[in-house]
Amino acid sequence: MLDFLRFLDQQLVLALNQEHTPLLDALLLAASSRLAWGPVLLLALPGLWRHYGASCWRLLLPLALSVATTNWLASDLIKPWVNRPRPCQAPDLLPLLHLPVGCSASASFLSTHTADLVTLVGVLSWVLPRASWRLHLVWWSWALVLATSRVYLGQHYPSDVLAGAALGLLVALGGRGLRRPLLARLLPATRVKQQEPAGARSS
Repeated sequence: MLDFLRFLDQQLVLALNQEHTPLLDALLLAASSRLAWGPVLLLALPGLWRHYGASCWRLLLPLALSVATTNWLASDLIKPWVNRPRPCQAPDLLPLLHLPVGCSASASFLSTHTADLVTLVGVLSWVLPRASWRLHLVWWSWALVLATSRVYLGQHYPSDVLAGAALGLLVALGGRGLRRPLLARLLPATRVKQQEPAGARSS
């Protein structure tokens, strides 16, 4: 069973990588950049300002802590422990791969790029639960594009990005239980609004 899954992982990498074109190279290189966080944060800013006003900058703390936790788990714990070679490090795959960014020297499992972005999107989703479904769709679609780019570029197997997405979701979901007390502590005005009696405004 494990041999079949490894074979499937390899075939999926080859199938996606061999569809390369100059346009796809340019688009997926951009999606794979660390700057890929930029569009997600820029799209979130109007909603953060609308919901939290001038205090919205305080939400950088849970965002940064969540992504830092994911990055630490992925890069410092899981990758060294599993120590799986990347597709571009596999002697039988290397001659068949198109590698516009070369090959990273770090381990493959799991995809830190994917884990970090999924954590960011997940935390934004619970910080802005009333954001439009279209915005949520754009965020999650962009995370999917980034995950796909890691396989397309020959840097990860599909199982690496799936595991990265799972880790990102777990970290983001782990913070959901802290959402109300955390926001109340970071944004006192939000706490006052939540605790205001139903008839208070009519007085």
